[in-house]
Amino acid sequence: MENIKKVLFGKALIVLLIILFVPSVGFSETRKTYYDSGELNVEFTYKNGKKEGPFKSYYKGGQLKAEGNYRKVKGRTC
Repeated sequence: MENIKKVLFGKALIVLLIILFVPSVGFSETRKTYYDSGELNVEFTYKNGKKEGPFKSYYKGGQLKAEGNYRKVKGRTC
């Protein structure tokens, strides 16, 4: 009986830590837009629904036009 309590406590502790930790990590995804020809136009990163992180912009033909980083400044993304 004591072992069952320890196992249940351990599982409950793990679930609690996951619930507390996951929201602070945030989720990010890379999004891409394309020219009508199908060539890559822009790729950028979204985090928690806002542009944040690296981006790259391309000319038609695939040559890199610009790259940089969106960053969060006092609640805004620049």
